[in-house]
Amino acid sequence: MRIDENSGIRLAREAPPAANGELMERLLYARKLARFGGALALAAFHLVLSSARGEDERITFEKHIAPIFQARCVKCHGEGKLEGGLDLRRKFLLAKGGDSGTALVEGKPEESLLIEKISKGEMPPKEEGKLDDKQIELIRRWVSAGAPIARNGVPVRTLRMTP
Repeated sequence: MRIDENSGIRLAREAPPAANGELMERLLYARKLARFGGALALAAFHLVLSSARGEDERITFEKHIAPIFQARCVKCHGEGKLEGGLDLRRKFLLAKGGDSGTALVEGKPEESLLIEKISKGEMPPKEEGKLDDKQIELIRRWVSAGAPIARNGVPVRTLRMTP
């Protein structure tokens, strides 16, 4: 048995120089894989940890917000009826707003008329019943996050064009 001078690895038997070179290439490849595997394991650990904390999924209009609006708001703000000129069926229509102006200020729930109206219990109307606190908080978090939408199932942020 001898120790390779370059790597400090014990070699079981003497091998021709070409075989040692091949062994070194395999060893270096194995080290790269181990480093990659370590990074992959760390990423998997982070994913598991974030899932445990409930951070595994971004809130998007299509998956989280639209179902609330569909169940509670669209009969007056969508499907053939636009109370106050506001349509809640699509995010871009929400951002466009209605007779009172834009209902959504991305990233700023404190400036969004939508958040103001649902937080105060003004919308949906009293006879329809207030949104529950979890729904209001979910909508607030969505607005705070920039009101992201999903395309082809992949969450994306809307692009802002600057002049």
